[in-house]
Parts: sequence; structure tokens; C-alpha cells
Amino acid sequence: MCHISLNAEEEEEEEELDLLSQGWQRLKEICIKVEDAFYKGELRLNEEKLWKKSRTVKVGDTLDVLIGEDKEAGTETVMRILLKKVFEEKTESDKFRVLLRRWKNLKLPKKRMSK
Repeated sequence: MCHISLNAEEEEEEEELDLLSQGWQRLKEICIKVEDAFYKGELRLNEEKLWKKSRTVKVGDTLDVLIGEDKEAGTETVMRILLKKVFEEKTESDKFRVLLRRWKNLKLPKKRMSK
């Protein structure tokens, strides 16, 4: 008679599910923050304020989220995301795969963002 223990695999699977759950929770929090930024006028696409929630983006476009400003220095700090590439192949759930570049704290002259 042979006995095989699956406890290690079961524990790994539970851990993966927990990480997925945490990932979804984090994504939900990010979506709420982005929506708040939109309504506060703190989102910009290619340095222009976003007026509509639904916009088509293409390779080379930048999305800025205002995270602070220094009125004395005349600068704004943004988190910038650059769409670098859209892959030909899609995910299993038919979603687009993309390559992004992110700057967490990019300081820009305020006049540049005031469009």
C-alpha cells in the first residue's frame, strides 16, 4: 500500500489563491483611485486633461496621474505610464497584452501640464 501526501501542493494552491485574492483587491483599490483622480481632474492623456472616461490609446501615448504640486517651484509631480507595445497575441481570455513603462514620481514644469 502506498500513501501520497498532497498537503504541500494543497498549501501552495491555497497560497496562490490568497495571492490572487490580494491581487484583485489591490486592483480594485487602484481602479477606485483612478476614478477619483478622473473626477478631480488629475488625469491627463498626452499632457491634456481627460474629459471622457473612455478614450482609445495607442503606442507612444502617456497617461499622467497628478500626485502633487509645488506652487513655489512651479512644478507638478505625476505618475506617468507610457504604452510601449501592444502584442499581437492575446491572453486566454481574449484581452490585449501590453508593455508599459512607469515613472512613479516624475517632476514636470507646471506650464507643461496646463493644457
